Amino acid sequence: MNFIIEKADQSDAEAIAAVIQACYEYLEHKEWYVPDNAEYIRDLLAPPQAYDETLPGNGLHGIAYKAICAENNRLAGIFTVAFPDDEPKSMGHDIGFSLEQCRLLAHMDSAAVLPEFRGFRLQYRLMAAAEEELRGMGFHYLAATVHPENHASKDTMLRLGYQVMATKEKYNGNLRHIMLKALI
Repeated sequence: MNFIIEKADQSDAEAIAAVIQACYEYLEHKEWYVPDNAEYIRDLLAPPQAYDETLPGNGLHGIAYKAICAENNRLAGIFTVAFPDDEPKSMGHDIGFSLEQCRLLAHMDSAAVLPEFRGFRLQYRLMAAAEEELRGMGFHYLAATVHPENHASKDTMLRLGYQVMATKEKYNGNLRHIMLKALI
């Protein structure tokens, strides 16, 4: 199968949320994943307002990518990235980053690949596409969370150069590795 990796926009919010929900329903271990809804995705992909031009991200709250199956034009997988700045929810605070480092950190937020499209390295390809754009936007660090027993996602992140920096309770008390990759 061939896939087209392309940037998503706000009009894709419902479709992205549908893929996320379908993947969540399929999971055996629901505690491994916190599904985002369409409202969150729309807010994440909203056009920028006035913003501080010294910060990376061009005033955006985040970006998203989608993998489309070339054979049937179906949405096969998605990947979202959030720009938390130095807000308290920034994973930078969990790993001892300074406020300046937190401002240069993007959250590799949510990956979802429909079961029938697994095995084609789509999470890897979506993350790599996002990383390329993030580097160009001026981000220096990328952080992600993964359940310690979610070996598929953790292995993908390790192949991309992420390192486990801490293991903490996040998302209503669920255990997560906090993983980090430096772009500089």
